[in-house]
Amino acid sequence: MSSIKDIAEKLRKMELRLSEKPNEKPFKFFGLFLRQDYDKWDLLVSAEWLDKDVRSGVESLVKEINKTLDQEEILKLSRIVPYPTGDDIPNAFAKAISTNHGLVEVRDSNFFGIPIKEAFIITAR
Repeated sequence: MSSIKDIAEKLRKMELRLSEKPNEKPFKFFGLFLRQDYDKWDLLVSAEWLDKDVRSGVESLVKEINKTLDQEEILKLSRIVPYPTGDDIPNAFAKAISTNHGLVEVRDSNFFGIPIKEAFIITAR
């Protein structure tokens, strides 16, 4: 049984691998969030290549997640939330927590009025 930190580490390695692909731009933001009063995690992402075609970009991420995580780990995820690279949310995260392919853990915080029980920020730039 994998811990959420194990899952975050697997997703960190996936994010790094995807960011190093030829013809792909790296992620501007990539992080796992557990909202207060929820038991499943949201994956928040932002990248220029996602801006171009959100639907196919999210489908591509789902395929990569399915290759990276086992079924039990996938069931701990709720959804993928894509943000445009110009959006205030990823930009504010980058100002508050700057990391690139890291694993910064945040607990009991409030982001944009949403209480966050726990988060793992992998990339915020």
